[in-house]
Amino acid sequence: MPQFKYLSNRRIASMNSESKIALILDIIKNNQIIIIDGKLNSKEEATLIRKTMDFLNTNPEKFHGIEIASIYDNENKKSIKSKIAEFFFKERNGLTLIGPAKIITELKQYPDMIEMRFNSSERKVKSR
Repeated sequence: MPQFKYLSNRRIASMNSESKIALILDIIKNNQIIIIDGKLNSKEEATLIRKTMDFLNTNPEKFHGIEIASIYDNENKKSIKSKIAEFFFKERNGLTLIGPAKIITELKQYPDMIEMRFNSSERKVKSR
């Protein structure tokens, strides 16, 4: 059975990018799936993928990579007030799922839904 760990936006918002990436990789290395309240910025996501590939190259027998998907509120439907709050308080409305490729066999990302298939069963987890 897959294990999930939830990281609230409040917890990771105060972290710098390096600390955030290190925390995520530590959780992934323990074969847990992370649910993040919010979205990583594009630079953080690129750094996460790069560090994952570095670790994969040095530990191919222990680590098989990551799967990552994000959904977030439609930018066009946000009010001006929401956009201003997001800008000043760095809020990232949405949801990000990150997990080890060893456990996640299939990950489909849609504008308002994520589908996951796990190695141990045929069950799907849907997030809306």
